[in-house]
Amino acid sequence: MKNFNLESMRHLTEIENIFIELKKNRVSRKTQEQRQIEYRDSTEIELLTLRIKELENEVLRYKKHVKKMSRMEQESEVARIVSEKDAVIEGLKKELTEMNRTIVDLKDKGEKMRHEYNSKIEECRKDRSTLINNHMDEITMLQAAHDAAKNGLLGEIVVLKQERMAVDDEKKAMEQTIQELEIKVEEKKALQKMVSEFKHVENRYRSKILDLQNSIQVYVRLKPKKNAFDEITDCVKYTMSGNSLISECENRKNVFEFDRILLPDCGQENVYDEICSVVHGFLQGYNVCIFAYGQTGSGKTYTMLGDDNSLGLIPRTVNSVYDELTGKDFTLKLRITEIYNEKVRDLISNDNLTSNGLETTSVLVHSKEEIMDYIERSTKYRVTEATDCNSSSSRSHSIYSLQLKVKGKGETIESTLNFVDLAGSERIKESHVEGRRLKETQNINKSLLNLKIVFNSIINKDKHVPYRDSKLTYFLKGSLENKSKVLMLLNISIDEKDYNETLCSLRFGQVVSTVCTGKGAKQLVKEIE
Repeated sequence: MKNFNLESMRHLTEIENIFIELKKNRVSRKTQEQRQIEYRDSTEIELLTLRIKELENEVLRYKKHVKKMSRMEQESEVARIVSEKDAVIEGLKKELTEMNRTIVDLKDKGEKMRHEYNSKIEECRKDRSTLINNHMDEITMLQAAHDAAKNGLLGEIVVLKQERMAVDDEKKAMEQTIQELEIKVEEKKALQKMVSEFKHVENRYRSKILDLQNSIQVYVRLKPKKNAFDEITDCVKYTMSGNSLISECENRKNVFEFDRILLPDCGQENVYDEICSVVHGFLQGYNVCIFAYGQTGSGKTYTMLGDDNSLGLIPRTVNSVYDELTGKDFTLKLRITEIYNEKVRDLISNDNLTSNGLETTSVLVHSKEEIMDYIERSTKYRVTEATDCNSSSSRSHSIYSLQLKVKGKGETIESTLNFVDLAGSERIKESHVEGRRLKETQNINKSLLNLKIVFNSIINKDKHVPYRDSKLTYFLKGSLENKSKVLMLLNISIDEKDYNETLCSLRFGQVVSTVCTGKGAKQLVKEIE
């Protein structure tokens, strides 16, 4: 029994030593590379621990059982148990051997993995070093660029500060200039007011002068040369002071005297300022007639109507009439007549030619816009054609009549203002017209010739003045006989090729300036109380 106990204890000791060795092996295997299988090993150890505990319990049970058994049974039982334990121990040894082999493999694998890991670490270190070097170069370049940009911005900031100071100085200077300009504007307004008052006084005195004058006023307007770069000397030379006009050509010198000479640089507004006193007379109750005379292409229609960029005498007069009559009780009628080939046509209704007389439609108008609309439409109806002398020559005489009636205290003013845009005179041999154009030119020249004859008859104080020889002179009869205020705008060209026509126009204007129409008289109608 004693031997059995010793043998059993020896086996138990061997089992415990195996377990301890397994524990040591387990501990030694716990390296950094083997942590991935730690869970499995710990499970196996726990299983072995449980097995050992079961064996220990079994040994305890066996010890208790042995105490109750006989010697032979005990030896038999011990032999059996020893055999079984030897088999278990042999299995455990094999398992331990297998585990040692696995540990060796794992160590080799761990060593290989460590070697690969170290290699990777080394490669990463090299790559990191390379990247750091590259990034350092880029950082150096970026730093240099940043420093350059910073320096540039600092320089720009300095420049901007200087510019801002300059702008501030300029702003102060501009503010001072604005203040000076405002002062000048106020001075200009004061001067304009003085000029306006002066013009008002001037117009009043001019109107009084016209009341005292009996002759037709003749204003000459010089049209600029067609070619501003023409080197040929102008055929007409004019003085800058006084009302003398000198024409020279081939050593021939002619001097003419007129009421006004409007130079080529005189604009539409300036022309109106010169004749506005006559318009003022119309508003005061005088009959007024303003007609434009001159060769074709000398600027008559432009002077009368103007264009989109510069208004002529008629639209400026219409604006002035409505401005002056604001707040007054008045009516205004418009009549637009055309004399073409000695026949009269109504340009407002665009009716067929009238058979006799000059009675055309007279329409009541209520605004300056309405008047300009009628004028614009009538311009489309007027006969114009291209000739060698003018690309848009008026082939007829046009008469624009304004009939004014103003009611006042105890009296009513009735007056008429006629604007006559005469067709242009032209030489047939120069215009090269033929057929219908030839007939038009002959009728135009004939009517203008009759106008000259009428003026000569008035100057000579003939008993019979041939007004009825043409429709034009028949129309002007009322203005030339009834003590109206008459003004002729003589449009002439200063081109050398137009010298002969210009000279004829100037001579005709000189004759007209001596025509006496009588002292102007107001057209008043007294109201009976």
